[in-house]
Amino acid sequence: MATKAKNRNTGFTFVEIFITVLIIAILAAITVPSYLRTAEITRMKQAMITLEKIAKAQKSYQVRQGGYSPILSPLSLDLTNIDGKTLKGASFSDNYFDYQIFGDDFEKAKATRNTGEYELSVFYSTGEILCRPIANHICKYLEVNEDAKFLSLSKFLK
Repeated sequence: MATKAKNRNTGFTFVEIFITVLIIAILAAITVPSYLRTAEITRMKQAMITLEKIAKAQKSYQVRQGGYSPILSPLSLDLTNIDGKTLKGASFSDNYFDYQIFGDDFEKAKATRNTGEYELSVFYSTGEILCRPIANHICKYLEVNEDAKFLSLSKFLK
């Protein structure tokens, strides 16, 4: 008995390739937003740590001097500007936030996301950190509990 050799092309059909691409697109649509949210939460936490450092340094300065410093240089801080220079004025920036401190009558520091989406604030006297959305509802998107008109972020630091 002679067997016939089948002449069959091997390879993927269009339908097989289409289904594979469709599955990859669905997985990307599910994972990319989750990754972006997680990355933004990480940036937010880093900004909160920086604000907490500023608040602690201001409290220490207030105990020694009887008031808050309007500039960064007299504070005991280990921070540098985005360009690597030492902090001297009342503001500085990193890769993701623009920070500004307020001394004297206004006991607060704030970090504004350089994309303009939201602003984080810390009050020196209480150490409470708040989130205020600017362009959209990003504070809620980042799943922060609402507290009055601001969103309290203190739970993230625990």
